[in-house]
Amino acid sequence: MSDFFGVMAFYYACDQAAINGRLAAADIARCAEAYETVKIRFLSDEERAEFGLANGPRRAALDRSAYRRFKSWEEDHPGLIRALRNGERLSLL
Repeated sequence: MSDFFGVMAFYYACDQAAINGRLAAADIARCAEAYETVKIRFLSDEERAEFGLANGPRRAALDRSAYRRFKSWEEDHPGLIRALRNGERLSLL
């Protein structure tokens, strides 16, 4: 899980760089990949397997579901999100 939080911290750094207009073109693909990794983590194992094979409306539906779950999780964990956005090291038990 700590690797996942590392990816999340990178995603939030990308997000902040984009907001500030400092996201270099060379970093866009890496940031998009981090975002996709974070978002897809909020699908079930079965949905993740299906997502890899799906296209069209089904893939779009899974993508929206992952996004909504991610945003809901963010709302439920404001302290953790703040720490990740601030680049704090997280001690996980």
